[in-house]
Formats: sequence, C-alpha cells, structure tokens
Amino acid sequence: MWNGKPSRIKHNTIIMQYEDGGIKFPDIHEFFVAQKAAWAKRLLEMPNSLLKTIIQETLGNINMKDLLNSSIDCTQMTNDIPLFYKQVLVSIFELRKYPQNIEDVKEEVIWLNKHIKINNASLWYEQWYLKGMVCIEDIMNNNRFLTFNEVKEKFSLCNKQAFKYMSIIDAIPREWKLILKSLDQQQILQRSQNKDITKFKSKEIYWNCIKKTTPTCKMSWNKMDISLTDSEWKYIYTLIHKLTQNCKLKEFQYKIVNNVYASNSVVAKFDKSIDPKCNLCNKTNNTYHFFYECKKAKQFWTEFQNWIGRVFHPFEIVDKNILFGIIDDKMYLCNFFILHAKWFLHTEHKNSKSEIQYKPKFIQFLMCIKHILNVEKQLYIKKNKLSEYNELFACVEQIEN
Repeated sequence: MWNGKPSRIKHNTIIMQYEDGGIKFPDIHEFFVAQKAAWAKRLLEMPNSLLKTIIQETLGNINMKDLLNSSIDCTQMTNDIPLFYKQVLVSIFELRKYPQNIEDVKEEVIWLNKHIKINNASLWYEQWYLKGMVCIEDIMNNNRFLTFNEVKEKFSLCNKQAFKYMSIIDAIPREWKLILKSLDQQQILQRSQNKDITKFKSKEIYWNCIKKTTPTCKMSWNKMDISLTDSEWKYIYTLIHKLTQNCKLKEFQYKIVNNVYASNSVVAKFDKSIDPKCNLCNKTNNTYHFFYECKKAKQFWTEFQNWIGRVFHPFEIVDKNILFGIIDDKMYLCNFFILHAKWFLHTEHKNSKSEIQYKPKFIQFLMCIKHILNVEKQLYIKKNKLSEYNELFACVEQIEN
C-alpha cells in the first residue's frame, strides 16, 4: 500500500472493518490467535483424549468446558502439554476480557483463576468443584455472597471448611465486589462480554479480537473546521468501497479521506525541491486546497457542476461533497464521477512538468468518461457482476453516445 515507505495511517486503523475506517488489512498476530482459539470446539469433542488426561494431571480434574471459560494463569501450564495445544489454550485464555459488569463477574470460574489467589497462588479445591461450586454465581444470591451456613447446606461442606470459604470471598478482587453491589441499571442489564468461544468460527473470533479505535483523520479534519457525525463518517468509509471496483481508485480515495494524500505540502517535508505553497493562490497546498480551495480546482468544479446538473442531478459545490462524496444513496452516479474527477485532477498534476503547466481542463475530463466507464465495466465483468454494473450505469448510455 505504501510502496515500501513508512505507513501514513496507523496499523490499528487499517485493520478495522470498512465502516469503522479500516480496509480489513490482516493483523497477522490476531489472525493466528483466532485460528488457534477456533480449536476450542474440537477440544470439547474429544473428551477421552490423551490431551484431556495430561491437562487433568497438570491442572486438576476440571471439565474441559469450564477450563475453556476460565481466566487461568497460563504460567501454570507445564511443558507436558504438547506445544501446539498449549498455544491453543493460551490463545483461548488471552481472548477472555477482564470483567466489566455484573454478568461478567458472575460468570467467572473460581478455580485456577489468575485474579482470585491466596498466597499468590490460584485456587483448586477439587471436591468443592465436583460438588457444583464452579462460578462466582454459584456462591451468590440476589447480588450478595452466601453465608457459610448457606454454602455448607448447598454443597454439603463441613464446619472446619468455613475458613477456606471466607478466604475465597476475601480473595475475590475488591473491584468485582463493587460491581456486584452496583445498583446502576445499565450495569445490571449489560450482557456479558465473554461469549462462549466454542460457538464461534475463526472469522468471528478474529473480528472480536480487533479493537475499534478512532481514526486520527477525524481530528485532523476537525482542525480544518470539517466536522461530521459518526453516522456520516460510517457512510463515507463504506462509500469508498461501493463506488468502484478499481483498487487503485479505492486506495486513492482512502488516502484523501484519511488526509494523507501526497499533496505538495506533504511531499515538501521529504523533498526540499517541492514548494509547499500553491504558486497561484500562495496558500499551503494541502489535500483540502488542492482538491477544493485552489482557483484551478474551483474553475474545474464549476464546469463539473453545470455538466452534472444537466445530465443527472443538481449538485452543490461544498468542501465535504468534493472531498468525501455526497452522503445520499440516490447520488451514487454523482459520487462516482466526483471520484473520477478528483483522480483526473491528480493525474493531470502528476503528469505536468511544473506547477505552472498544471491546467486541468474539464473538456479533457469529458473525453475520458467513455474510457472510465469501459474500464469499470471490465472490472465488473471480471468479478462476474455485469448485471450490477448494468443496473448502476443504465442511465449513462447518453453520455457514452
């Protein structure tokens, strides 16, 4: 994407889904974590395997499903477990998120839990586990911990085990106890964030691993007094991939949206021979200026506006429409030609020997339209989407003629 040059968009951004501002660029680490974690279902389906025997001898006689849902300390796993299966288990345990709400805390398995320790060691009372004491929810009633007498009756414990029980309650993190006592309705109604991993495929696990972050482009455009709502940003991010099948154009528009287009002001930071200012307007020649504010661009867009109004639909020249596209599904064709018009400005500037010779003429853009449509049609045909092309560009025949 960057032709071997340093990335201009954060890795955490490009790995996200389209609607979040990413391009689904694969994160290799999370991909392998997801592939290994997807083995959880297979581990459940081989109950009498040698692996289960080794795990029980190493960790205790714990049910495989309870083990997979536990927040186990991975350092407790010995080298007796085959390396691949050890990596599978580590991947599964890494996916567990720290409890943030009441449901999360209640579903925490008490045993072998790295957060519940006595003398810096996780707990494992096999007889208590076999009697049904598995999760924190098992020792609770109406968001309060059971008294020892209630636990004694429920799990058939003896009096001398009272201290052990009190130690377990004391070992539960104070933060969790505060969450359990919370009367906040939002906390009470919030669902658990730790889902049963055995019910998901590797692809679903992978996207669950990818953390959503706010693309830095939002802040950079805000500084230029261009503010958009979250729903508008979502539309803009997805529009990039709807407008064209041409990967080069997608990349081009993605860079504009993320405000990392190689304008003169950007290139001048690395190449001192480039003037960061527009020679005509005497302003910083950044993405905003080049595609919208420059007098040459303004003249081009005025002619473009008159043409698009005659052929399709009236179109208002404002910075948001030019840079990001018109946020309206009915304006698909307008957005398609706005994208290609920006590409025309880009190529004309790139092919000009100097800034003075850069003179984009709208009549030349019109001459390119037939070629543009033909290229797009071939790309649709290549992807077996000719019917989709015909539906989208049915009214464009008048232009071709």
